[in-house]
Amino acid sequence: MNSSLPRASRPFAVLLLTSLLAACGGGGDASTPADTRNIKEVISFGDSLSDVGTYNPTTADADLTNDQALGLRFTTKPLLKAEGKPDQPTPGAVWTDVVAAAYGLNMTANRQVSFSGLDAAGKPVGTPGVMGVVYSLGGNAYAEGGARIETELTVNAQGQKIVDGVVTVAPGVTYQSATALSIKSQIAKYKAARTSFNSSQLVLLQGGPNDFLAFFAAAKAGAYGDLAGIQIAANAEVAKNTKAIADRVSELLAAGATHILYSNMPDLGVTPQFKGTAFAALATGVSKGYNDAVKQALAKAVTDKKLVIFDTATLVNTAIAQPAAFKLSNVDQMACNSVGATGVTALICNAKTLVAPNADVTYLFADSVHPTVAGHTIWGTEAAKAAMKVEGFGL
Repeated sequence: MNSSLPRASRPFAVLLLTSLLAACGGGGDASTPADTRNIKEVISFGDSLSDVGTYNPTTADADLTNDQALGLRFTTKPLLKAEGKPDQPTPGAVWTDVVAAAYGLNMTANRQVSFSGLDAAGKPVGTPGVMGVVYSLGGNAYAEGGARIETELTVNAQGQKIVDGVVTVAPGVTYQSATALSIKSQIAKYKAARTSFNSSQLVLLQGGPNDFLAFFAAAKAGAYGDLAGIQIAANAEVAKNTKAIADRVSELLAAGATHILYSNMPDLGVTPQFKGTAFAALATGVSKGYNDAVKQALAKAVTDKKLVIFDTATLVNTAIAQPAAFKLSNVDQMACNSVGATGVTALICNAKTLVAPNADVTYLFADSVHPTVAGHTIWGTEAAKAAMKVEGFGL
């Protein structure tokens, strides 16, 4: 079912309606200058690395004084304007926010999932009328934390698929794993609402980490046997995920997208989750194998100048090798100590949960896999520059 918009989303609904009227030629007058930009809207699909606020964990407890109206991003969250910190399009901006801002545009989550807690008796507790509700906001940012490329995880405890409505998760289960729409379903949701893409849109696409993280979790649990068995399974995982993301690009192109910015997968082996572990080398090898295979699969779209591949992996590795060049002082450890149901998570990280003052802008990693706001600012800035160098992708 579709839930009504939360109060905080209504201003965006008005802005969206205004922009749609403008795009259709309405709402203006003869004195209104024509919008001559090549790119007039940014749409994004992906996972938590691209999520601009699908999840709102501040509604999960009985204390209503700590609630926030909108969802949070999986990164550190400095103020919009703070001395010595990058100016943010929005608190805790992620790379997609930064790319959109470079085009003079903004990103708003397509859905909002308000969390709900459970008391000792298993009864849901949280913000009355909001707890556990999945709202449809209609924003242009479809990326959701926990999303895989085409594997669906959107079921509740009763095995019922969740689209928009109410969900209560069991202890130890994350709202991301219970509600996240796959990238395939994100694109389907967009097409159901708007049918096609157009030449004035920039489509941001990123995905794959959650599929590989699930693979490594299974490998750690012994699902594939010895090292030889794990390597065989890893090769199969690379092939499967390469086809899945390439199919998504083909789907975007077939639906009319002419400007796609695909950001490849960061090297998982250098993240705090894998660095120094027995799986570090394999994680790096899998990341490289996936990125190389995807690059080859998308070569024609690149040649046709309908797609730009941004090399996120190389950027991250360069930042680790030369931190001072990026004004970073720590590229190995986590900036946050905000602990959630599954360990340290950047989703609930804030100024009070940093491991050191200014860690949000001097550390590369916020938690075990997500960048800090400094990392995202570097990523988004460089991705926008790379896109704008290609014919048709500029302002």
